[in-house]
Amino acid sequence: MTPPWDNKKAFTLVEIIVAMSIFLIIITIVLGLFVNVIHQQTKANIERTLAQEVRAATEIIVREGRLAQGDPPLRVGVDEEGGEQEEVEDVGISDANSLEINKDGKVSKIYSLKEGTLYVEENGVNSPLTSPLIEISPLDGKEGIFTLYGVWGEPIQLSVQIQLQARPRKASRAYQDANIILKTTFSSRFYESTP
Repeated sequence: MTPPWDNKKAFTLVEIIVAMSIFLIIITIVLGLFVNVIHQQTKANIERTLAQEVRAATEIIVREGRLAQGDPPLRVGVDEEGGEQEEVEDVGISDANSLEINKDGKVSKIYSLKEGTLYVEENGVNSPLTSPLIEISPLDGKEGIFTLYGVWGEPIQLSVQIQLQARPRKASRAYQDANIILKTTFSSRFYESTP
């Protein structure tokens, strides 16, 4: 009878190397999938944050625009110094990066896009409406984010279309393709005043 320590049943060096190679291949595949999932989740979180902030800003603009009153209640393409805009026609006014909202016959607020950030000017104070970490720009082929449409009749109805895209301002190369596109339209109705 042979002693138990004399048993020659063991793995050979080749078997160990083959097993380790298979194990490393499996670990490499699993880690690659894990890194890809983390990357996709981070990109989704960035896009979700972009969407939330841009939606919040446009909801403020839409809410104020719907409450606008005056003659006219809304104007686009107005600079901060009170410059003039093009005449409202039945067709859309050319794209612009500013929207003036009037209440009670006077300028209430001016929303504008400057250097990739949405601002609101109220009582002479210019405040950012979006984070400086987000870059907002017109859609490709557009010169501005606001377009004003007039529908003549009783009552006159003005509609403003907001079209923009947002992306992280200083994102790493991996997340530069994270962006959202937002399009919304709102209307303000007013009646022509009669003397």
